[in-house]
Parts: sequence; structure tokens; C-alpha cells
Amino acid sequence: MPQTARAVLVLVVDQPWVGAAGLSRLLRAWRRRPNVPAAACYDGRVGVPAVLPRRDWHLLRALQGDQGARALLRGSDHVTLVDLPEAAFDVDTLADVEKLRSRR
Repeated sequence: MPQTARAVLVLVVDQPWVGAAGLSRLLRAWRRRPNVPAAACYDGRVGVPAVLPRRDWHLLRALQGDQGARALLRGSDHVTLVDLPEAAFDVDTLADVEKLRSRR
């Protein structure tokens, strides 16, 4: 990451219904509190997409195996939560692919 980067936006490729409007809400929330992670909240969970400030990058580097940013965000007392219900759907199975196709 460039030395001038203040944060990183963490996205996954299997959340096809997350779009520009949701990401804009997430970034606006992070800008209000730039020293605190901002994360999507959906289905009662905290997860990605998320914005992680530079001061938390060392925590990303410490993740191992199948752990993702969700484990890091759940363990934090200070996260700005952004309602992002469109992030609840992710494509993991053939049934999910069919659901995605039927929505188009």
C-alpha cells in the first residue's frame, strides 16, 4: 500500500449486490471517524465490505488460514456499523448462482 494511504477498503468478489451506493455510505461513515474501522452490518452480523484505517493493518497481517476481516471486526470495541443488507447475499453454491441469474 502507498505510504500516503490512510485506510484500505476490503471487498470480496462474491457479494454481487453490493454496489456504488452502499460503498459510498460505508466510506462516508468511515470519514466521520477515520481512526475507527467502518464495516457493513447485515443479518445481525458485522463483516465486509469494510474500511480499515492504517493503524489496524497489522491486525490484517496477523490473520491466518480461513480467517477473514470479520474475525478482526468482531473483536473490536470500536467499529462504525453501516447497514448494508445487500451484502448478506454471497455466491458460494450453484443455488446461489441460480438465484443471481434469476434476479437479472
